[in-house]
Amino acid sequence: MNLIPWRNKEPDRATQALMPSFESFRSEMDRLFSRFFSEPLGFGGAWRGFDLAPRIDLADTESAIEVKVEVPGVEPKDIDIEVADNVLFIRGQKVRDREEKKRNYYYAEREHGSFSRSIPLPTSVNADKVDAMFKDGVLTVTLPKKPGSAGRKVPVRNA
Repeated sequence: MNLIPWRNKEPDRATQALMPSFESFRSEMDRLFSRFFSEPLGFGGAWRGFDLAPRIDLADTESAIEVKVEVPGVEPKDIDIEVADNVLFIRGQKVRDREEKKRNYYYAEREHGSFSRSIPLPTSVNADKVDAMFKDGVLTVTLPKKPGSAGRKVPVRNA
């Protein structure tokens, strides 16, 4: 990401004298802005390894839609799942306090924050039979399809 577009013009003598320091300043600013916008929340430390919108995998099988959501460090009790109008809503909160006391130091860290994902479903599902399972930081939501909601193959006719 560039701060200012660089135009390649023939510099005068005064500008030539400043160019090495300007180039150094420009590259440092580019590096700073690049790092700021690439790290979560711009300061990387608090949410390193955890995005505010967790990653998902969606699989459409014959009988169900299966959604896997990566939520490391989140407890199952802190996750809410809702299905409404063919949209799966997953909301949760990450709360982690870590404290360590040793003979010559004290370390405390807190990670708090919420996340939310809304996933439009490709077909109608039976909301009463949705199942959710949590294992090793991965939430798996299985949404059985409604009878008759499975797609059908449409043949193409010649005109």
